[in-house]
Amino acid sequence: MEQAVGKEKEHIKKEIEKFRRALAEERKKGKQAVENEKGKQLREKEKENSTAWKRKARDNKMRLLELQSAYDEACKKLKQSQTFITELEAKIENLN
Repeated sequence: MEQAVGKEKEHIKKEIEKFRRALAEERKKGKQAVENEKGKQLREKEKENSTAWKRKARDNKMRLLELQSAYDEACKKLKQSQTFITELEAKIENLN
């Protein structure tokens, strides 16, 4: 009878040890899954930041081109005005 009880205790100990190993393995898998998810989220965030940075750079470049175009147009009008003024001054001189 004692042998049967001893064998049963050994069997229970082995089952408990199997359960502990399985539990440790599941914890390890869970921890790895969490780390993988964190890494995935970090990569996605970096990608979003990179995309946002590229979009902002593109928008800034377009804005710069618009400003350059407006500046060029203003310079053209200024030159036309200066030419007109010079012509008027010449006409006034000719009248005198």
